[in-house]
Amino acid sequence: MLDREWLLRKILYICPPLILAGYLAKKAYKLLYLPFQGIDFLEFWVAASMTLAGKAAQVYDFGQFQQALAAAAGGEFLTPWFYPPVFLLMVLPLGYLPYYAALVLWLAISLAGYLWVIRAIAPHPLTWLLALSFPWALMNLDYGQNGLLSTALLGGGLVLLPRSPYLAGALLGILCFKPNLALLVPVALLAGRCWQALGAFLAAAAFLTLASGLVLGWELWAAFLGILSHPMEALTSGAAALEQMPTVFSMVRLAGGSAAAAHGAQVIVALGALGVTAWAWAKATPWVIRASILVLGTLLFTPYASQYELARLALPLAWVGWESSRDGGGWREKLFLWLGWLTPLLSLALAEARLVQVTPFLLLGFVYLIIAAPGLWSHAKDGLMGEK
Repeated sequence: MLDREWLLRKILYICPPLILAGYLAKKAYKLLYLPFQGIDFLEFWVAASMTLAGKAAQVYDFGQFQQALAAAAGGEFLTPWFYPPVFLLMVLPLGYLPYYAALVLWLAISLAGYLWVIRAIAPHPLTWLLALSFPWALMNLDYGQNGLLSTALLGGGLVLLPRSPYLAGALLGILCFKPNLALLVPVALLAGRCWQALGAFLAAAAFLTLASGLVLGWELWAAFLGILSHPMEALTSGAAALEQMPTVFSMVRLAGGSAAAAHGAQVIVALGALGVTAWAWAKATPWVIRASILVLGTLLFTPYASQYELARLALPLAWVGWESSRDGGGWREKLFLWLGWLTPLLSLALAEARLVQVTPFLLLGFVYLIIAAPGLWSHAKDGLMGEK
């Protein structure tokens, strides 16, 4: 039996320095030999700049948006804009800044929110090191993606939910900028009878929708609704980069399954994620289980997600890790922590080699390990029963 210092000795003092050293070496190489940094962020900055120049409608036109991206990057850049106008409104201020100033501001805000949330979940002096060195967090920093922002909003809403339901609901409502990864949130709030937070969630989503329409024009919403089918069409046809999508649909397709089989498997797993999330939130489950299941469920529910969204795995890792550091933890909690930390790079390498997408298997395994861990159930008194 490992003592209570197991988490600190085996993870806090060993894994983060090694991972950070590798990341810094990779970053140094990119700074020296690559002409462009934060390449995914270019999509956000160009969309904001086009909107400020009165060309917002062109953002949803694939050809014109690619031309603008290519002009900014100095070469071919094939990235469609599938975000709703809400996100365009959110990134709009970045268009007033030069590219690298906007990138630094974007990363600073996203990273600060992410680190604050993880530190609030696991209040240990070295939590920041563990959170900063998480491989999927580093991927977001490297490419300038929005996975840290969505993680901060989801985690911040869950952290604040027990004591500030209105603020928590508002933060969760901002997740409407990625609707495919936010659909389970109102299900959880409804099942948990969190009426105040649910009302704030709906109000925040409605406000952002209304504000984006009034500021940017309702024709953008018409353009967005007109391309809603494009992501799934790209998945079905194989045009999407399946190796970069840690979903059940991608797993089946990379394994040689047909589009129909992939759709069927995704529907089954999505319904299972919905059911388990509703069960966890409707019952008197411990808070660590309830919150972790929702986070994992958001990743299993959608057929369309990119690998940088796995940054939100830091949330259940923080919850389970903190509980394990306090009472020693059982083998299930420790297995979850090890797999969550050490397998991201392996799963990414296997997927990029187009061999197999193992991430959905890991996510399903994480759900089992969390639900089946008796040590986590010992904190049942910490469960949030919902607002009366």
